[in-house]
Amino acid sequence: MLNNSRPARVSREGFLCAMITHRFARSLAFVATVGVHTLGAQRPAATIAQNDSWTVDAQYLGLNSGTVARHATPSLGVVLTKRLVNSATAVNAEAGWLRAVRQATTAQGATLGISADLHLPSESSSSSRLVLRPGIAVLAGWAEAQDSVPLYSYLSSSATGTAGTQYTWFTTRGRTYGAGVSLGAELRLSSAIGVSASIRHWTFSGDPIAANRSVMLGGVGIAIHPQALAREARGWFR
Repeated sequence: MLNNSRPARVSREGFLCAMITHRFARSLAFVATVGVHTLGAQRPAATIAQNDSWTVDAQYLGLNSGTVARHATPSLGVVLTKRLVNSATAVNAEAGWLRAVRQATTAQGATLGISADLHLPSESSSSSRLVLRPGIAVLAGWAEAQDSVPLYSYLSSSATGTAGTQYTWFTTRGRTYGAGVSLGAELRLSSAIGVSASIRHWTFSGDPIAANRSVMLGGVGIAIHPQALAREARGWFR
């Protein structure tokens, strides 16, 4: 596909999309913080039941991606967590999907990992609202890279005789495998819903991703505990 503009130039639509997405993520984090302080002032921390072994965590991971000079779905991550060991430091198995986007490259695929829940000390006997979650994971999927090459130079027929260069874009795709480490945190708003955040460092293989083999991702999102949500839902209809 031909493109008359230079590849380094960022489209106005792409810039506005990235700016709106970034501001939305910041607003989500601010609203969650205000909500947590409000809930904390009104009631004690909710007890986390020991049988709440499943967690679904969805995060927007584009807080530090910068401006993407193309139309692309932003960096995202979804993880399904199953608690394997119930203790002060719980051990979890994780399965999910990761998408890491940079200016000219994308890596995405299925992930498998293991993590630990580190509950911070609480003044009461109930479980702490804040949980730290370090983890490691591997990825198998595919990657793609976009680049441009000059086709020819031209001189317009107008009176000014403007000179320019005609570019063409091309996309390279291939398999990729990755390994990553992460440090996540979850702040419970209730026994069923929490606000999550994470910092993740991933390294990918494959020729298409060579320009961005190592990627640092920072994000925020929402964590849902289905079992606790089901218990609360049954209470609503009693």
